[in-house]
Order: sequence, then structure tokens, then C-alpha cells
Amino acid sequence: MQADFAIVLDACVLANAGVSVIITFNLKDFPEAALKSWKVAAVHPQDYLSALYSMNPGVVLTKVAEIATAHGEEMQDALIHLGKSVPTFSRRLLQDTGRDFS
Repeated sequence: MQADFAIVLDACVLANAGVSVIITFNLKDFPEAALKSWKVAAVHPQDYLSALYSMNPGVVLTKVAEIATAHGEEMQDALIHLGKSVPTFSRRLLQDTGRDFS
């Protein structure tokens, strides 16, 4: 685990804020074995967003629409941009909303 990432873990643990998940693209820097004793898990953003969507699709779609509006974009365009980082999640939302024209 790199020093910068150890600082993130330390902040989560020392803050005693009930943090149980670190959302990161850098899963390799947060090995499960190192986090287990702290009862913290590292989760990829795509997996986290997909889990949220599975639990409450309406809320997630509303938030994505709000983000799109805030950026002056159509929801489809926002999802396409989001797809650069979390392609499976983005593709699922595009398909579920009938906006996937591929």
C-alpha cells in the first residue's frame, strides 16, 4: 500500500466516522487483507454505483439527470461522458432508459 493511500485509510479509521467503504479506482493499492482488520472494504466506483442503482434505480436516475442539467447536458450525453470511467454502469443506464442507440 503506497503512503498516500495509507493516509486515506488512516483518516477513515482515525475519524471514527463509521466509514466502511473506500471508493477508489485504485483497488490494487487497497488490498483486502490490509483493510479487513479495520472492517473497511475498497470498492470500485462502477461496482458502488451499480449497487446503488440496483437498490434504488429511481434515485440514481434522478441524480444523474440533475448532474446532466447542472452541466447543461442531456442525460444521454452525461451518461456517455460517465461511460469513460464506468462503462458498464453507464451502458446499463443507457439501455434501461432507452437511450442506448449502439
